[in-house]
Amino acid sequence: MRATFNCTSPAGVIEIPGSKSFSQRLVLLSTLLSIPLTLENISYSGDELRAISVASQCGMSTTNSSHNCMISGTYRSPKEIFVGESATLFRLAIGGLAGKKELVNFRLSESLMKRKHAELMEVLTSMGASFTPQSKGYLMNATHARGGPVEIAGRVSSQFISSLIVMKAIMNDFGSTVSVVDGLSSAGYVDITLETLKMYGYAVKEEGSSYSIESFNPVESLTCRLEGDFSSASYFMVLGSLCSEDGIVLKGLQKNSLQPDKRMVDFLKDSGADITVNGDSITARKSSLNGGDFDVDSCPDLALPLAVAAIFSSGKTLIHGVSRLRYKEADRIESIQELVAAFGGEASLSENTITIIPPENPVASHEVSFTEHRSVMAGVIASICSGSPVINNNLERISKSFPGFMPSLKRLGCEPGAC
Repeated sequence: MRATFNCTSPAGVIEIPGSKSFSQRLVLLSTLLSIPLTLENISYSGDELRAISVASQCGMSTTNSSHNCMISGTYRSPKEIFVGESATLFRLAIGGLAGKKELVNFRLSESLMKRKHAELMEVLTSMGASFTPQSKGYLMNATHARGGPVEIAGRVSSQFISSLIVMKAIMNDFGSTVSVVDGLSSAGYVDITLETLKMYGYAVKEEGSSYSIESFNPVESLTCRLEGDFSSASYFMVLGSLCSEDGIVLKGLQKNSLQPDKRMVDFLKDSGADITVNGDSITARKSSLNGGDFDVDSCPDLALPLAVAAIFSSGKTLIHGVSRLRYKEADRIESIQELVAAFGGEASLSENTITIIPPENPVASHEVSFTEHRSVMAGVIASICSGSPVINNNLERISKSFPGFMPSLKRLGCEPGAC
């Protein structure tokens, strides 16, 4: 799918879809524990649909309505699990199913097969599991998995730590620790894992860089209204800050959220954006952005929307902590460099930092083409802000994380045009 966008001053109110970081964890835990779950404000993104499918593959009954999802039934050992492109789902599922001591074949997309999983698998292997590479995935044999204290490096992915904590929870491996060495990137996502475990009745102990499950008093059922997803909201914060005279209001965002991507509010304010927070709403209005110095080590998904803001700022922007962007669904460092160049700017990489020099007068390319969902969204927002009829390709990819993105643009007055 391809389109151009004609929109001079977007404005309006958007209800931000629920956080995928919470939804995927909740669906997986309800499945592994056979605890009924009602999820409200779910967006049914590609990753969430894949998590719901995994629940079905594990014997659970799933009922989907417009914005609510219900999971019920009794867990049944799966022979095969298809996780698609979702790294979060795959990594948490291998920990959870190892805790169940399962023998299961995981099927992955080609892009997910290329991403880093070895460090997690090595630790799980030390705990009695084994992994045999297949042409499109891995066969995991965790029938002899055991508990006990483990150590793992925390700089590659916080999902590795979350996976091990979930394993210990499912095994009722009380008191034994998951210890993080060499620092922890994106610690906020581990906090989300701990919070969801508490929702189900687990008592979790956090002491320095170590985590342990202390006890489990399971709830009978769980109903959860998902808070708004800050990663999805970040693109509209940038759009409002650059283009909206009357303001774009984003609803459903919790001020005290555990989501690391809530830092986008402070990043944009530091750059000079006119952003106000009122209860569960954030309003972004057109302002002059000055660039700035930002560290996304704890919130790597903000690098792309920050790059869009940088293109239309008056000063230089430095984005630190970008090394892990190489290993997402696509090479997002390369995507940022291509995006900035497409609008006349310069983006250079030095070690762990991208430096963006904005053009004096942004001049858009005739066409912007990415294949990774967040890069496609960034291209669309940059195209709208440029005021040029840029052709944006592969718009269908956005549904992986934000199926409501295009309808939200329409509500703001940004109509896609044929090309």
